[in-house]
Amino acid sequence: MFLISLAHAGPIEVPAYELTMLESEPPAWPEGLEVNRNRSCSSTILFDTEGKVTDVEVRRCPDPFENAAVEALSLWRIEPYLDEDRPVPVLLSVNVQFHRAEVAPRAAVAVAASPEDVDMPPPESREWWRTGVAPPEDPVPTGEAHDWHLLVKSPQMPPKMPRQAADLGVQGTCIVLVHVDADGHPYGAQALDCPDAFVESSLDAVQRWRLDPLEKDGVPERSSVLIRIAYE
Repeated sequence: MFLISLAHAGPIEVPAYELTMLESEPPAWPEGLEVNRNRSCSSTILFDTEGKVTDVEVRRCPDPFENAAVEALSLWRIEPYLDEDRPVPVLLSVNVQFHRAEVAPRAAVAVAASPEDVDMPPPESREWWRTGVAPPEDPVPTGEAHDWHLLVKSPQMPPKMPRQAADLGVQGTCIVLVHVDADGHPYGAQALDCPDAFVESSLDAVQRWRLDPLEKDGVPERSSVLIRIAYE
C-alpha cells in the first residue's frame, strides 16, 4: 500500500548506514490489540530531495499493523542524500518490528534502578570475533550510531533483555561497533559504550544478524558500523 503516489525519476536505493536519520521513531503497538506474539513488516520508504517521506509501501503485513507502520514511517526524515553533490530521492528498505509491551508496568522500579544495580558478573570480554578472524586495524567510524532495526537485514531478532534486568525494570542503551564482511555477515563486534548488564545479550544478537554491506562502485566490501541497541 502506498501512502502517497508521487512520480520521481530515478530514486537511488541506499542502505540505512549511508543515511543520516533525523526522525526515525519506530511504530507503536496498535492500541487495544490483544495478540501474544511480536510482528514484523517489510517496508520500503521513498524520500524526496528534501529528505521527507513521499511514499511508503508495506508488504506481508496484516492489519492493523500495516496502518500503524505506514503512519509511523511517513513521519521519518533524513538529511538530504547527495549524489555527485546534488540531492536525489532515495529508497530505503526496512523490516519494521512490533514488540508487545509488558503487561505489568515497571515505572516505579525503573526510576530507582540502573544498569549498575543488576547483580551479575561483568562479561569476560566486551568483544566477539569469528573464529580465526583477527580484529581489523580500521579506525572506529565517526558520526552517530544507527538503531539496530534500521541496519539489520535478517533475521530481525532483537537482543534479549537479561532476566534480572527485566525483573528490576532496568533500562539502558548500548553502542556496539560491528564489523561486516562483503556478504553482510558480522565477523566481529565491540561493545564500546554499554553497561555490563547488557554486553552479553548485545554481542549474542550481533552474531545472528545479517546486514546490508557497504558498496563501493557497486561492489560490496567490508565495512564497520556503529549500532545503537536500546533495552527498555
